[in-house]
Amino acid sequence: SKVLNFPLVKRLNLARSRARLERFCLECDTDFLDPTSWNDAVEATGWVAHQRALIVAVNKCVELLVGRNTVVAASDNGWDYSLSIASLAQLMLDPYYRTLKGFIVLIEKDWLAFGHKFSQRYGHGVKNQFDKEKREQAPVFPQFIECVVALLMQHPDDFEFDVDFLLYLLDAL
Repeated sequence: SKVLNFPLVKRLNLARSRARLERFCLECDTDFLDPTSWNDAVEATGWVAHQRALIVAVNKCVELLVGRNTVVAASDNGWDYSLSIASLAQLMLDPYYRTLKGFIVLIEKDWLAFGHKFSQRYGHGVKNQFDKEKREQAPVFPQFIECVVALLMQHPDDFEFDVDFLLYLLDAL
């Protein structure tokens, strides 16, 4: 058996890079940026590197599972990334999870029932910026959804739902 270590990031770094990306998107005047400059600016936020790290981990997990290996998704900094890796691997390997019902089952089973801290990760109930709960905030579920969007864009015919449904889920946070 093999142990694979992936350089997944801490929640705080993920939250900071997402905040930089959001700031860039709000402040950017796309009329004055050529595609290369725009790509470089988005890359500089750090968000793309976090997405890339997650996708690399998921691809390796899927590769091992297809090769009939046992995989245990465990993260040294909590279960957030384990949920993302496990959920994306199942989505890639099992067409049931690409149906509307299957995707809802996946979210219920891997995120809700497993105990993802939605309220802490998204700042529900945080009174001020110095609140202890503020340190728990991180866009882990939106990162997962963005990876699902990437899969959906590459293989639209393999999914029973669309980007609008995923945006609806994110808006519900």
